[in-house]
Amino acid sequence: MVESSTRQVDRLKFGPYRLWPDERRLWRGADEVKLVGRAFDLLVALVKNAGAVMGHRDLMALAWPNVFVDESNLRVHVAALRSLFAQHDNEESYITTVPRRGYSFVARVEPDESPSVDKSRSPAEKMPSFADTFPARLHRMVGRTVEMSAILDMLRSGRLVSIVGAGGIGKTVLAIAVAHRLMGEFDRAIAFVDLSTATCAEHVELSIAEALRLAPTSDDVLGEILASIRHMRALIVLDNCEHLIASASSAVERLMEGAPELRILATSRETLRADGEAVYRLSGLAHPPCKQEMTAASAMEWPAVRLFLDRVAASGYQREITDIEVSTIASICRRLEGVPLAIELAAGRVASHGVEGTGQLFDHRFGLMWRGRRNAARRHQTMNAVLDWSYDLLRERDQLILTRLSIFVGPFTVTAAEDVAGEDGIRRDDVADALVSLAEKSLIREDMVKGGLHYRLFGLTRAYAFARLERSGNYDSVARRHAAYVAKWITALQGPTGSREAVAEEDIVGLIANLRLALSWSFSRSPDREGAPDLVAKAVPLLLRRSLLRECGLWCERALAVLDGLGGSAETELTLWEGLGASNMFMRGNSQQIQHLIERGLTIARQLKASEQELRLLSAMHIFKARIGDVHGIHEISCRASKLAASTSRDDLSAMTKWMKATAYHLSGNQARAQSCCESALKCSLSVPVSRFNAFGYDQRIRGLIVLVRTLWLRGFWDQASRLSHEVIREAVDRQQPVAVCIANIYTATTAIWSHDLDTAARRVDGVIACAEENSLEPYLAVGVGMRGQIAALRGNLDLGIEELTAAMSVLQTERHEVLNTQFSCSLAEAMAAGGEHDEALRVLNEALKRAKRNGELYLLPEMRRARGDIVSRAGEPYQQIAEHHLRHAMIEARRQDAKGWELRAAVSLGRFLLAQGRAHEAAVVVGEAVAGFDEGAGEPIMGAARCLISGARQWDTSGSPAQLSNPIGRPRSCLT
Repeated sequence: MVESSTRQVDRLKFGPYRLWPDERRLWRGADEVKLVGRAFDLLVALVKNAGAVMGHRDLMALAWPNVFVDESNLRVHVAALRSLFAQHDNEESYITTVPRRGYSFVARVEPDESPSVDKSRSPAEKMPSFADTFPARLHRMVGRTVEMSAILDMLRSGRLVSIVGAGGIGKTVLAIAVAHRLMGEFDRAIAFVDLSTATCAEHVELSIAEALRLAPTSDDVLGEILASIRHMRALIVLDNCEHLIASASSAVERLMEGAPELRILATSRETLRADGEAVYRLSGLAHPPCKQEMTAASAMEWPAVRLFLDRVAASGYQREITDIEVSTIASICRRLEGVPLAIELAAGRVASHGVEGTGQLFDHRFGLMWRGRRNAARRHQTMNAVLDWSYDLLRERDQLILTRLSIFVGPFTVTAAEDVAGEDGIRRDDVADALVSLAEKSLIREDMVKGGLHYRLFGLTRAYAFARLERSGNYDSVARRHAAYVAKWITALQGPTGSREAVAEEDIVGLIANLRLALSWSFSRSPDREGAPDLVAKAVPLLLRRSLLRECGLWCERALAVLDGLGGSAETELTLWEGLGASNMFMRGNSQQIQHLIERGLTIARQLKASEQELRLLSAMHIFKARIGDVHGIHEISCRASKLAASTSRDDLSAMTKWMKATAYHLSGNQARAQSCCESALKCSLSVPVSRFNAFGYDQRIRGLIVLVRTLWLRGFWDQASRLSHEVIREAVDRQQPVAVCIANIYTATTAIWSHDLDTAARRVDGVIACAEENSLEPYLAVGVGMRGQIAALRGNLDLGIEELTAAMSVLQTERHEVLNTQFSCSLAEAMAAGGEHDEALRVLNEALKRAKRNGELYLLPEMRRARGDIVSRAGEPYQQIAEHHLRHAMIEARRQDAKGWELRAAVSLGRFLLAQGRAHEAAVVVGEAVAGFDEGAGEPIMGAARCLISGARQWDTSGSPAQLSNPIGRPRSCLT
């Protein structure tokens, strides 16, 4: 009979199961599974809502409609479903508990389009009896569907498969689950051999015989085993082979040779290296990556989290897991690297410590001693016992090397291992051999990083070995060699062949983690404190490049204190002053103390005739002067730097000084010279690695490019400015330097505000605020808040705009961060005027205008005069002539600076003023002449406003009556900033 398409669609399948809701039938392969009543209804509801969390009430309403029942009834039926799946199929759990919320069906569900079911099956009577004692699964397996499928395929295509992995990784549980899946294929001729209690070679053979229900009567135990199973299609699971690896390998090879239908599935912490062996290396459960936002529901996608929550629920914990707690759980799973046993042990602490409390326990080493299930094997009672088992199986040489390697945080190379572990009786060749051996025994991991082989200790293994190192009495000697290697590593990284582009990100992160450990040790040991300042000095460029400003400042302060007491090289002192000045400037503003730090460094650099460092410090002073708004000062510094760079004949230093000069020209209002300097600097920089332009924690290339963006905009090359804005932000993000990301977003957002592209500006300002908050960059955070206020005012939210601009300006004035305060003052004045505070608006604007002239910040004069004209025009008829004078003077000043962008903004304001006076023809001419100067920027909002104004003015001039002008900028005509 052909079934209807509707019924066919209603049929579902998951794993080996087929669920036919309409016929109320459940199949596993060819076998029908008996399931009736409420349990069947619950299963249908869960399967049809796979991936979602079904609440207790919803499930009870579906299974017991119009009937009041206690929630315990639901738990009983869900338990029955789980028991049924465990009985028929020992693979991954299908139903997961979400504490205090309900249940979720986590297997993949698809439509079942099978037309019929084959009900044939092998009779159980043919199944050998030794399968009756095969162990049941210890608990429901989570997250191993892919692994199980791969191992099943390997066993079906080969005869010997080894599951190899670290202790507690879940090898035994997976092997048992695989064997249960194969029961039917082997007619239950499956035996489980636990070698954990075997202590010698003879015990291996006897354990196999015992599992096969044999009682050997001769010395040839394997011979008797082969006589029994020679022609049998059977599977032997050989568990826990590592401590008798040679004997197990020998026995396996003889059995495989003598029993052609035999399959063997072995578990071990290292490979058997037997003939015909196929190895499946088992790693931890998948866990959420770092910094991924997630909810309690989305976290269930990760097997490690599912296992954790499953064991939390099993421990009796009744509270609902919150989204905040899920982040802690994800962190725990990451720190445990997805090791199932470790996750279970950690989950068992939640009932007594809570989720957050359990996370805090990881700051100690209590986790190694947490106890697990009472009936677990002794070697699995604690992670310490698991690792003791592995450690005791090592040769003494390898034990010593393992403990020494625990000094490394994260990945390390063979050379690093040889430098640190290859001393005090251990040859370098021994270290290389030990790495191979330890990797084979699943105590360290091998990774290929950009074509190079790296090693790393598993997290729990490192904690265990590090504790042994601290107790060994050799910690200081190992730490001393580790610190020396870190210094060598940094030097190589920052040399000509160690450019930033050639180094893997993981290497940088690993280096910084090892640097922290080395510095902490160096400063804590009196005999080794003399070397600490040199190590800090070597690290300063790296710390600044990574924008680790707080750390850089703290280490430099400590190092300078040591130098003050012990003396030291002037070169080291110079670098430390440089690092201290940079970190403080970006984090704490622009105080006189910062200027003193830079001047101290410049004095030392001149004494040492260290031209490159003097140029970097001049660059720092240039940044400092620009930030406090001293444009006269940056001109003088640019000239000094240019002369010094000319004496070096280095393209990178020449480009850096040209960008410094471009900044000075831009801020003083000479946009043509600024553009020329920027373009010349770019030509010089073409053959130079971008890493060379990171000076004093500031990416000079990014700084130069944002000056070019603003200069292009002011000169009317708006399309070029827009393209370059996107490029410079992308380049800053690729550098992974928070300071560069902040300045790129800040100064490209300014041009978006000038164009009135407020959506783009808002996105960039959000990027500034997020980056500044994450990296404690307080001055940039204040700038971001101020720019957010600008945007709010332009969108008509005057109260919010005034509030945020005022707050930001207060912070920036305190920190002497004046470079954007003048522009903020202009925006604040216009917002105040739009809100009716004309006198206060003029006071704010006039003070800003005086400050700009005093500091040489002349590029803003056209814009400030335009704003003054707009504000004065609101004062009524007696002031209209003065307002027009200011607006026309703004256009004249803009033309003098070759700033077509300012000219168009002033022209639009003047055009609207003239329209309000009834002078439509003049308005059309003024704005038309300004628009005619542009070949780019047709899509910019302000250009649209200008063309709209021209069209309206011409219509008015022709018809003699005012046109109904649209307001594409979306705000009062006098608030054009």
